[in-house]
Amino acid sequence: MKSALAFALIASVSAFPGMDLGFRDTAVFVPGQDVIRVQATGSMDNFILRSSSPAGLDGTAMVTQADIGGTPPLFYIAPGSSQLMLFVNATTLLHVNVVNNTSPEKWTRGHPAHVNYDPEMQPIPLSPLQIPLQIAFSRKAEGIRTGEWSWLGTLLRFELPPSATKALGVGSGRQSNQGVFFQCLDAEGRNGLFTNLDPSFTPPGCSVVTLHSYAAVQKEQRRHREL
Repeated sequence: MKSALAFALIASVSAFPGMDLGFRDTAVFVPGQDVIRVQATGSMDNFILRSSSPAGLDGTAMVTQADIGGTPPLFYIAPGSSQLMLFVNATTLLHVNVVNNTSPEKWTRGHPAHVNYDPEMQPIPLSPLQIPLQIAFSRKAEGIRTGEWSWLGTLLRFELPPSATKALGVGSGRQSNQGVFFQCLDAEGRNGLFTNLDPSFTPPGCSVVTLHSYAAVQKEQRRHREL
């Protein structure tokens, strides 16, 4: 069974040559495996989600042009769980983690760590729900381990169940990012991917993006063309 799955995964990867922006439907090979498209409001550019590190190594999520960097990576939500995974090869999978590796002050120009540091500005306090959380990849589950990834139509979202919000001190009841993510410059000056649990608040210096399943988007487009 494992060898058959590995063969199917390899076949699905080979169906995505780096310059092929048609992005064929990976669900034909492995249900749930897909390239993640990053979409900005009003933009028609073709961006996808990649890692900042070479394949198989821990890294952070990056937003890049679809035709840069070779074969687009495949992601899936592990069967029987709500953990998003990044497929590397037949023997290597990386966890997609949501980590709090920053401080609220870094997201204001009144903090020296901010990319647009302005000593005249006072730091603006952020609520626990507004603090940006970075999306990162590693071999081990890290960060907010009680979070849940799910698809809502073509849209990828991240949520915390009521038990987790209480334990983390971020309110009560289920909290969701409602599918809202942010493209922000990280500490290394790369286009990192972040989210928070107050999607009405956009961190300073960031732009709002949403993450989508390429296969589901293509299926929806075909359905509309056939109507």
